[in-house]
Amino acid sequence: MKKILLFSIVIFFLIFTPVYGCSFPEANAVKMSNLMPTYLLDFSKIDGIRSVCLSSNLDADSPVLKTSVSINAKTEQTIRILLPVYGQLYTISAESASLLLNGKKITPSLSYASDPFGLLSSLSYKEILDLNITSELPDLNMPCYYYTFSTDTNGTATFTVPKGAVLFTSFYSHSYSSLTNEYTLTLEKNRPQSLLIFDKDILLSDTENCRAEKQPLICSDVLNYAIDTAHLLSDSIETDSEIITEIVKAKFSYCFVSKQRTYNFFDEIINAPFRFGIAFLNYSLTIPYGSSVIEAEQRFLSSIDGTYKPPVQNFYVVSPELQTVTIDLTTSRFLLNYGKTDFEKTHQGYFYKGELSGNFEVGLCTSSIPSSLYHHKTTNIIPVWLIVVLVILSVCLLFCLSYWIYTFVKDTRKK
Repeated sequence: MKKILLFSIVIFFLIFTPVYGCSFPEANAVKMSNLMPTYLLDFSKIDGIRSVCLSSNLDADSPVLKTSVSINAKTEQTIRILLPVYGQLYTISAESASLLLNGKKITPSLSYASDPFGLLSSLSYKEILDLNITSELPDLNMPCYYYTFSTDTNGTATFTVPKGAVLFTSFYSHSYSSLTNEYTLTLEKNRPQSLLIFDKDILLSDTENCRAEKQPLICSDVLNYAIDTAHLLSDSIETDSEIITEIVKAKFSYCFVSKQRTYNFFDEIINAPFRFGIAFLNYSLTIPYGSSVIEAEQRFLSSIDGTYKPPVQNFYVVSPELQTVTIDLTTSRFLLNYGKTDFEKTHQGYFYKGELSGNFEVGLCTSSIPSSLYHHKTTNIIPVWLIVVLVILSVCLLFCLSYWIYTFVKDTRKK
């Protein structure tokens, strides 16, 4: 009997599996892509918060996110709060957001974030705040050495770097051993490679068909060169020269306190103002005893996902955890909610009241079920109830067939 049962199961899977696999294309659920984060104020240092209200007209040409914070302070408090702003760094200024305390405008100072490890969308609000660069410039009289390696044919250069030394490099072909801190450069004609090393010097151990030229400098020479070059790059765009300078200084200073020791001089220092990243608006507030209101306005960033028809406009908000928040979104389009924030449909758009666990993502579309232009998944062509019936009938039929084969073979052996 066991043989009959086993035989039935094998036949069932051989026959029924292809039938169950029949399928046709169906649009995937909409996914968040190319997120453009909008960050809220850092509320964590404010005591006595009664409510936080967020609102925005998402159908505006340039949506603005408005934040209203109601406070009932038991004592006067002087605090510094941060507002992270994402964008091309040179475009971010003190006017990138506005903040009023009891109707009085507060002017912020600017600081900048170090480059994160990984995607910004994978970082929590606290991890974003931890990127804020607060380090001072290093000793500008610190000695440093600029090396240029070149060849008239093909050549190599091998050298060792002291442990912990800060390097600015411009390499196109090299190998590195983390055990010995040894570099080997592979050189080609008319393609020099160079490096800057601060406070210490390299140990040049071998050169083959290679010229190694050394130029002593001090730290201020390098910083001034980086600033001047960044300003030259900004000549064709409208920008604030002071902002360019401060970004280069911030990135330069961070190199000397970071665990990372090696940097691409052009990409990470000189070109820093023109890369996308995070700047922080630093607000100093003196909140009086009793009732107060903080009102903030900032651009509500979004991205368009054109892989769906109709296209989907995505919004992504990152905030500290809030116990009580209301979110009022005005729009005539359908809201596609990707997170666990349950919005209610209203006459003017969508509304939410409750906790906020750190972020929320929504998409807007003129269709409630946009279809993917590229990605598809499969689904069963046979209704579930029919599959159940087929399973039962197949098992019964196969059991009978197996039993007949088994008895037929058994009788044949007896004869």
